Amino acid sequence: MPIPRLLKRTGNALRTRAIKAFTEALPFNYSRYRPSGYIDSSICDDSYNGIEASWHKTIRNELSIPADLYNSTVDFMRLEDFDQESGKLSSRIDIGAVSILNGRVYTNSPECVVPFDSNHRVITDVLFHHRHRTFNKDYSLNIKYFPSPISIKGTAVNLLAGGGSGSNIAHWMLDVIPRLEQIEKLYPLKEIDTLILPGKEISFKTESLEELGFDRTKLIFVTSQLAHIQASRMLFATPPRSHDRLLIPEWLMQFHRKNFLNSPSKTKTHYAKKIYISRKDSALRALDNESELLQSLEKRGYKEIIFSNHSYQERIKIANHADEIISMSGAGLTFLLFCKPGTKILEIFPRRFVHYVNYNIAIKLNLIYRYIIFGNEGIQESAGNAQRGSVVVDIQKINDLLNEF
Repeated sequence: MPIPRLLKRTGNALRTRAIKAFTEALPFNYSRYRPSGYIDSSICDDSYNGIEASWHKTIRNELSIPADLYNSTVDFMRLEDFDQESGKLSSRIDIGAVSILNGRVYTNSPECVVPFDSNHRVITDVLFHHRHRTFNKDYSLNIKYFPSPISIKGTAVNLLAGGGSGSNIAHWMLDVIPRLEQIEKLYPLKEIDTLILPGKEISFKTESLEELGFDRTKLIFVTSQLAHIQASRMLFATPPRSHDRLLIPEWLMQFHRKNFLNSPSKTKTHYAKKIYISRKDSALRALDNESELLQSLEKRGYKEIIFSNHSYQERIKIANHADEIISMSGAGLTFLLFCKPGTKILEIFPRRFVHYVNYNIAIKLNLIYRYIIFGNEGIQESAGNAQRGSVVVDIQKINDLLNEF
């Protein structure tokens, strides 16, 4: 039974809610694929029925953070424990990977990626389901609509990660491809036949995966909201930052530097030492007086960079060669992962979307980090609302801060 055509013609947000409700209400292939319960591969040995092999490790993340930055962070981005006395954020997370013979993956929305073993049990430690930013494993048992799964021969890796992982390069870099580091603890990457990937094909995805040894023939892009896939052997990894954390583990940073930083450039380019990363290519968090700011920064020797105009490898080289970087908070600053120690960073925040993700990267990699906040409080009840709108910056305040660098 196909999803009704009407649901395919509605707008994105409405279609997402409608398809999710549809799959919860209307049984299809339910008796064959009905979820039979839970299994946690982190507490089961490899002989447990349904698990071929698994690998797990517990790590603790800590980050000293200025009280003013933490206090300015919007509520829905305060995801770690904060000790006022020590001024430290901390989290304890479990990371790992599991290999399942005849494993399946199911998704019916960006909020939901459900892994199943051959006995139809939900594998909770590699499950992704969020509702209003809260992890909820019980939702998996509500699914009633199961399209017949697409069958893949050989060994496949599930890299569906939910959220913005299908289109946002920051989520791609932080929540998707680092899982291959976890998978490699369990299974040689060169022996993987297929990668199951979120969203449509985008150049930054294919370029980064090519650097890791995966050509286009090994990639399957899941562009449908509703998908059900089975493989002879399916490998899953836990979310690299866990389900509800922002702190970036040091192993994740080193994964990027180890695999991408020393790749040779395909073009001969002069790289600017001072750059301003523009968000002209984004509809979110616009800077209303950006042209005036840019005029001021150009007098200081800064060059405007629009990252979407550059290849993945060129973005890495641009960040690595820069001595000073200024940017409105956004995905482009994830390339701080490739900066050399001592690089000066100025992050501009709209008041309604202050967080500590890029501060985390900067401090761990010994960068010199400053931030400045502009704008009014506005509506903050959700991440979606907080990212909308625009801001006007005080150019003199930015110049004053740069004078202190």
